[in-house]
Parts: sequence; C-alpha cells; structure tokens
Amino acid sequence: MQTLIEMLTNDTSVSMQYEIATMLCAFFVSSICIKGRKMLIRVWLGIFLFFIYIHRVLLPFIISGAYLMLICCVLWAAVRMDAGEFFTPVRALGKSIKVYTAGPVLPCTAVILTILLIQLCRLNIAVDYDSLRYGLRSDVLLTNGEGLRGFFENTGLVNSVYLYPKGFELITRPLYFGGTLGNILCVNVWVLIGVILLAGEIAGLLTGQDYARVFAAMMTALIPGITNMSVTAKSDLCTLLCQMGFVYCAVRFLKTDGKENAGLLTGAGTGLLILSYSFKTTAVVFSSVLGLTSAFFFLYKKKKLPVPDRGGLRALLLSVMFTGTITARTLVITGQPFSGVFTRMFESLGMELKYPFRSQSFMHSDEAVRLSERISSYLGRLAAFFVCPAGEDMSHVIMAWGGIAFLLLTLVLLCCSHVTVERMEKLNRLSEATGAVSGFASEAFRFIRLIWIVEGIVSLVSLYLLYQVDGNYFMLIYALSAAAGTAVYFTGSAYEESGLNISRVRLFSGGNSAALILLCGVMIYITAFTGWCGPVGFTKADLLNRGYFDHENTLLRDYHIWDRDARVIALAEEPECYELKGRIESWVDIDGSGGNVYLTDTKLNIFKDYLEFADIDYIYADLDYIYDQGNARRIRAGVLFEYLLEDGCFEELTLIGAPGEVTGAAQGETWGAGREVAARLDKERTAVDWEVPVSEEIAARTERQIGYFSEICPEYASDMP
Repeated sequence: MQTLIEMLTNDTSVSMQYEIATMLCAFFVSSICIKGRKMLIRVWLGIFLFFIYIHRVLLPFIISGAYLMLICCVLWAAVRMDAGEFFTPVRALGKSIKVYTAGPVLPCTAVILTILLIQLCRLNIAVDYDSLRYGLRSDVLLTNGEGLRGFFENTGLVNSVYLYPKGFELITRPLYFGGTLGNILCVNVWVLIGVILLAGEIAGLLTGQDYARVFAAMMTALIPGITNMSVTAKSDLCTLLCQMGFVYCAVRFLKTDGKENAGLLTGAGTGLLILSYSFKTTAVVFSSVLGLTSAFFFLYKKKKLPVPDRGGLRALLLSVMFTGTITARTLVITGQPFSGVFTRMFESLGMELKYPFRSQSFMHSDEAVRLSERISSYLGRLAAFFVCPAGEDMSHVIMAWGGIAFLLLTLVLLCCSHVTVERMEKLNRLSEATGAVSGFASEAFRFIRLIWIVEGIVSLVSLYLLYQVDGNYFMLIYALSAAAGTAVYFTGSAYEESGLNISRVRLFSGGNSAALILLCGVMIYITAFTGWCGPVGFTKADLLNRGYFDHENTLLRDYHIWDRDARVIALAEEPECYELKGRIESWVDIDGSGGNVYLTDTKLNIFKDYLEFADIDYIYADLDYIYDQGNARRIRAGVLFEYLLEDGCFEELTLIGAPGEVTGAAQGETWGAGREVAARLDKERTAVDWEVPVSEEIAARTERQIGYFSEICPEYASDMP
C-alpha cells in the first residue's frame, strides 16, 4: 500500500493527473460552448495536436498516419482495380469523424481522445523491453543489410523472438529515419484507432445505431489490455485489427444476408484472417479457432458463402502473398513455419528444427504437484486476472489488463446474452409490423456470441497452460466483449422503449450517467497508471521542441568501437544492452527462455562453433554482470568469457571508458564507468578447437591481454593461480 501511495503522489504522477484532468476539461468545455460541428472538430484537433506537440510526438504521429493511409489507399485501389477508389479510405475516415462528433456522443468521443492522448504523451518516456529486443531494431536485424537475400538468411540469432512472424517489422522498415523511433512506435497508435473504429462498426451493424458504434468504441478504448499495446513496437494490435476485420466482414455478410458485396466480403474477410498469421505467433491458436468456429457456424446454419468476386480474389491474393513471404522466412531459417512454443508440434509432423535452435513447449509442468493444488492455483490465477492482477505470474497482466470494464462486459454477456437474441427477434417482428427499421440482426449476434464463447474457452485454457501469462494474449476476447456487450446493452434499452426509438437512449444522462462517468474515470486512471513501457508519467513537456523525440542521441549508445552492422554478443543487462548500436544479441537471448542452453552449458568448443556460425564480431561484457555471484547463469557467461580470453580468441581487448568518463552520446549521462569491456574476436582462432595449440604471436598477445584483464578486473585476478 505504501508503494502504491508513493506512486500516486510523486511529482511525475501528480503532474500527469493534472494534465489528464486538463485534457478532459478542454474537450468537455469546448463541446458545451461550441455549437457548430466543423468548428468543434477544428478546436478538438487543435487541443489534440497541442498536447502531442509539447510531448514531442507530433511529427511521428503525422508521418506514421500518412504512411499507413497511403498503404490503405494503394491496397484499396489495387483491390478495386480503379484509380478513382484511391481516396476511399480517406473518405471513410471522414465519415467516421462525422459520426463521432454528433452532439449526443461527444462525451464518448472525448473519453476516446483522452485515452489516445495518454498513450501518445507517454510514448517517449521509456521504450519497452520487447520493442528494444526485436521490434525497433529491424534496420539491423531483419535483412542484415543485404536486402531480400538477407531477409531469408539464417544470421545465427538464436532466440525464437527473432523468428516470430515479421509482418509488422517489414511494414515499418521504411520508417527508420530522422533519428527518432517515434515513427515506428506511432504506427500502433494508428492501428489502435483502427481497432477502436472496427469494434464500433461491429456494434453498429448489430444494432443499426450510431450511438452504439461510438459507445462500443469507447468501451474498447477503456480496456487497457488493448490500448496499452499501442505504445510498443509489438505486433499484437496488428493481429487484432486483422481478426476484428474478419469478424466485421462476417457480421456484415450475415446482417445483409449476403446481398451486398458478398463476394468482396468473402475474399477480404478470409484474406484478413490469413494476414493475421504474418504478425504474431499466437494467431496460430486464436485466429485458427476464430476461423474454424466461423466455418462451423456457417455450415450449421447452412449459409452458403459466395465465391469471392474479382475484388475479393485480389484481396485474398495480396494477403496470401504477404503472409506466404513472412512464413517462408521462418520456414527457410528454422525448418518450421512458426517459431516458439509450436516447435514440438511441427517436429511430430516430421519437420526438423535447424541449428542453432531448440524445441520448446507450452508450459513448465511439475508432475509432483497434486491436482487439488493445480486447481487451487488456477482459480487464484483466474481471480487475479479478472479482479486484481497481483502476484509473480501476473506481472505482464498488469501492463495489459482488461480492468473493470472487461469484467462488467463479461458479466453482462454471461447474464443477458441468452435473452438478447429473443429480444432482437421480437424487435425485428415488431419493426416489420409497424414499418419501422430497427436494424437488429439476431443471427449476426448469435455468431458473435458463439465466437465469444469459444475464444473465451480457449483463453481460459491458456490461463491454465501458460507458465507466463501475458495480458495481451487476450485482446481478441476483450474487443469482442466490447462489441457484443454494447449490443446487449442497446438491445435491452430498445426493448424497453415502446416505439423502438432507440435514439432516445442517452449515454451520459438519466440513471446510467453516474455509473458511466465513474467507470470512465476509474478506467482512465487505471490506464494512466499501467502501461507496457513500464514507467508512469508523460514525456517531459517542451514548448520549444522540434516536434519529435531524438532517440538517437538520448537513448541509443555508441562507443565508436564497432559499426552499426557489427554482430555483437552482449554479456550485460537487458534491455539496456539493446540500446547499443549494432546487431546486439544478449546473453539471455542465447542462454535464456527461447534460446538454446546447449550452446552455453556444454564444452567451450560448442560455444565457439556457434560464434563461428553466427559470424560474431565482438563480445561486449559488463564485468559487474558476469561476476554477479548471486546468479549462476551470469557466472557461466563470465566463465565462457574467461575461457575465450585464455584460448587466445580475442584479437583486441578494450576497456570502455575510464571511471566517470562520458563515452556515449547521451546528454550528461555517464556510460562506461570502467567496468565494461569490448573484445574483438579473432575469427581464425575462434574457428578451431581450443585444444589446437596457438602460435607464438597469439600466445604473446594472450599473455598481455590476461595481464591487462587481471588489472582491470579484480575478480578475475583473485582466481588466477
């Protein structure tokens, strides 16, 4: 409790809270004072741009948005084979803006904008571990500087994260310029906007009401498990966007009974589902379940899907080509189409895993644990996941938690979804008798309910199986809950209205206003104090900035010892070691989860074979790290470093910086305080076994290096005979 109080009351947190309150006041006061829609849009745009400008993310937000819109326009024109359709995505966005700035829904839109501002304003305070590890280093990891050939080349990176589907990294590759990582990070903010709009569109199709569209969008935005993933270079939101796009196409097909653009919907929907496999490995589970459940529903309902028309075929072909390219990369490098926990499944199909990778499994099980204890542990994990994510296995859930909004939506669906279908059918019959148009589609809601149930079951099973639970694994069930829960709410409201005039439902007035305001306030607070990047607060405000954050000179380190394309193994802390320029592979990448401990835990020659295979140029060692007596795995890193030193494998040994000397590019920050060493490998010596005698020249060099290392490293000197 003391820690929580300190976090809430420190200067950075208090400043952030005041700023969030200012944002909300600015949006709400202007919506009350300004009556014209066009003027209100201009004012709100000005408010939004002002806040992202002072927090140095304006230019990246504009650049990434323009880049993604260009991609959408080009793809849509290609699908339609009509240059006149090029600006259709822009026009669609304009129509959405009109819906979201209608008078009665302005409070919902204000909440959505505030959530987006929270994410953007903290985008630069810290770059998260996963982003630094693989998402933000595509310029040196993805193609190895050799273009298409390098994309399919096994560069020796051991960890499975480097073999994840690289659709996100490939798409964002052109955005590495200007000395800022904001161009890449902002991509996911725009993808989040797409997810929010899609959730609203699905709810709008189920209810036929614009109010429901905006309300569902707000509920989606209030779930930190979705919105917090926008400030990272991970591909989770791209996967979710594709999955929600598939659901939208299916719901629209059911709502219109296949009478509108059926061929295009079939091709585009199938293509989006296939496209999801190019972004994240977990799509193998969740997208596959989504597709199989949908196929079962259509077969059971005897719904004959039309053959894709030309536009649908083009959309499907583009998706297959892109996903095929991404999957082929993993297949060529590893021998299997997907990396990670699926390796053993593919091995059972006869697909051998290539060197230097090793098999992995879903979970770490202990057969000695009794069934009653497993059940008790699972129930505790389930309660923590829904109510309060506390505990060691919940650390990644805190960063992407469903929160109270998801819990309420789940309860609404569990308690009311069964009567919603009956109410929709009655409303449809009443509307047909009176000539009114209700817009409800009971069959489409049945479809949503079915996939929500099945995906929920899969999520519950994964909570039991997975050793480390990540909140972002459950983003699809979060988004489906927002869309379906909104449909339940609006159906109930309409059912109680005698004249089917659902527009009389007021979102922030009457009896539900206090509850909604409280829910929004609590979820905005939870969102602000959680986040995938870790630290709480906003990027330090600066009224005289260049519109972007200079990561190159404030985050990335350059010791000017190796160039940006050098292959370096870093025996140092994560994620700090990833801030070094170059193709950095950490000790944990090789020795830890997702790596291959066989390379490090056996003979020195095994490790030397790997160094030769991966064409490693340098070993970077933090002496405090490799001589950490409290960590056996780090000690093993130090032992290997000593073995390489004594074997004559180092061509040059350099102490990085004298104590207190600033050797990096950061402003006023001391890097390299005399405890970091860069060792350039002698590749000829590394390529032979340690038993092979060295030349006199290498022997003399090694003796000098050992003497020098014993001087700068007391720990090593104390172990010398």
